[in-house]
Amino acid sequence: MKNNYAWSLFKTISIVLLPLLPSPAFADVSVIKKPNIKNGNVEYAKIVYIGNVTEGKTVDVMSALDEINATYPNLKNIYFYINSYGGDMDNGYMTYEAIKSSPTPVTTVNMSMVASAATIFYCAAQQRLAMAGSSFMLHPSATSNNNRDYIKPDELNVLQQMNNTYNNMFDAIYKTCTSYSEDERKKILYSENNRALINAGQAVEKKMATGIAEKMVNADVSYYISEKDEH
Repeated sequence: MKNNYAWSLFKTISIVLLPLLPSPAFADVSVIKKPNIKNGNVEYAKIVYIGNVTEGKTVDVMSALDEINATYPNLKNIYFYINSYGGDMDNGYMTYEAIKSSPTPVTTVNMSMVASAATIFYCAAQQRLAMAGSSFMLHPSATSNNNRDYIKPDELNVLQQMNNTYNNMFDAIYKTCTSYSEDERKKILYSENNRALINAGQAVEKKMATGIAEKMVNADVSYYISEKDEH
């Protein structure tokens, strides 16, 4: 259970470059289904996830997975395509659990970049593919003090505890889906200077990816989850 006082002061997120992450975090969903195909004949579905890891996108992913699993009884596989530089750690973990809990097997695919908090739910699948030109970025979680100029000793301690919690989350997941040693993981998660920026081939070597994807699947039904445009 989160400390409400601490949570009002600190929001722990995992990001690559904070200025590059837009706000607010509203998501937009589009659904495309092949015309005239019966639900019982749908064998493959895909979800395309583009942009920051946010609360809105997490809800949309869970909704899409539930709808797909409830609507198509003969579904064989769900392909989950990702292009994300990361975002909120809690929502990354919630998406991880949603993918792992899907009754239909899910294959995650790195379309271009899977970084930071997005690596959490990329690792949720047993089969993890990557486009040949894609990249991965593993690095420590980051903690914000909400623009406070001064931090008291007890607040600093809470901040460190929260940051350690999320780094431990990274470590536990990377332990199960990569071949990085304990020392290598500690080094990556200690300093931004030690972050691991790897290409698709290196990801296969490190067991983060299980193979290379040649193209996107021709799915019977597709869900596109992205940032909602604001005008």
